[in-house]
Amino acid sequence: MKNRETKWSIFLSLFILQVGFAQKNVITNKNLETGKYGIISLIVKKDSIFGVFQYYDHYKKELKDYESKNDYYFYGVRKVSNDTIKLILTNPYEKQVFGDEGKAYLFFRNDTLSYFQTGLEGMFQPVFFSDKINKKAKGYRSKLTEKKDWKEIRFVKSKTAFFYNLPNTQKKRAYLIQYDLVWVTEKRGEWCFIEYYKFNSNKPVIKGWIRELDLYSSDSRKW
Repeated sequence: MKNRETKWSIFLSLFILQVGFAQKNVITNKNLETGKYGIISLIVKKDSIFGVFQYYDHYKKELKDYESKNDYYFYGVRKVSNDTIKLILTNPYEKQVFGDEGKAYLFFRNDTLSYFQTGLEGMFQPVFFSDKINKKAKGYRSKLTEKKDWKEIRFVKSKTAFFYNLPNTQKKRAYLIQYDLVWVTEKRGEWCFIEYYKFNSNKPVIKGWIRELDLYSSDSRKW
């Protein structure tokens, strides 16, 4: 058993050396903070970690969108004495269709967050997974690129979720669709003030109030 644990430790150490960096517009931070780490969004609440890793690939100019899009929601508990965080990995579609959850890891060392995904059946993941056959580990690594004050990250539950200027007022024409990701900055009764981002962007495309009824819970056990 000790030999297996030793091999796994060496394997993870090699992974940290192999992963790529996202070095554009980085911010030096000594502590793990809520914000954007490249294509990872992270919320830190004491020892609890919530976040999303976005894997988008094969951009199609004619569609003005990515052919392959996956949002991997994760959560875990950070131990004060340990900078390695074990995560549960999921999203609403996969959980409802396959009843599926996977595992992932975060490492926070020397101002840098590293993400390693061990796999989740059904999810398209050609890069961020462990290759057991060739003994190769691939992942993602980034420093903090933008501090944020998010409270939650949620998925849209309704077919269409309309924006409102204020709670209980006339809805706007703008809306999001099911499984879109939103970042909650404020809650007021049954309403959430959210930000919506394009992939790999630190600046929100649109902000506004959305009914909480139109959103999945931030607790994936309630999906």
